[in-house]
Order: sequence, then structure tokens, then C-alpha cells
Amino acid sequence: MIADLEVLVSGIGVVLAVLVLLWALTVLMGFLYRTATRRPRRPAPVSEGIGDEKGVPPHHLVAIAAAVATVLDRPHRIRRIVAPTTGRSGWARDGRVTPWPMGGRR
Repeated sequence: MIADLEVLVSGIGVVLAVLVLLWALTVLMGFLYRTATRRPRRPAPVSEGIGDEKGVPPHHLVAIAAAVATVLDRPHRIRRIVAPTTGRSGWARDGRVTPWPMGGRR
């Protein structure tokens, strides 16, 4: 019975040691990835006068430029910003047309 207990404890010890090793390697790889990809990010400059075209406010252009600079890791230029032509989405329209189950009303 003591021999069985020794095998059980040593087996659990080996499994826990391997799990700790995997955890440490995962943390190390995450640290190395974060330090390798850390670069100073700056949003692209917004050219003046675009905010007056087509009614896009300048602070919206700054937010869009910052989002594009965050996603792309290369130089870029925003050439055109187009708003959707329809005022309502297809989901909303479909929800108004589709009847509710069992004849219920909203």
C-alpha cells in the first residue's frame, strides 16, 4: 500500500511539474512577444479641410485615423470616407416586417 501511494504521489508530482513548466514557457513567450512588437504608435496626420467636405466632423476623422493607425503597422493614407447610403439596417427592417410568433404584439 505504501508503494502504491509513492507511485501515486510521484505521478501527481510529475504532472504538476510539467504543468508548471508549460505555464512558465507560456508566460515567457508572451513576454517576448510583447517586447518584440512594442513600438511607439502615432496616428496619421489629418489633412486640413477634409472635415468640411461631405459633412464629416474633424474629430471623427481623428478617431478614424487613430483606429487605422492602430490596426495597420505600415504607412497609410485615408483617401475617402463614405457613409452608408441607407439610413436603416436590414436587420431593423426585417424585424419590423417579420411577424412575432404565436400572433403576439409588441
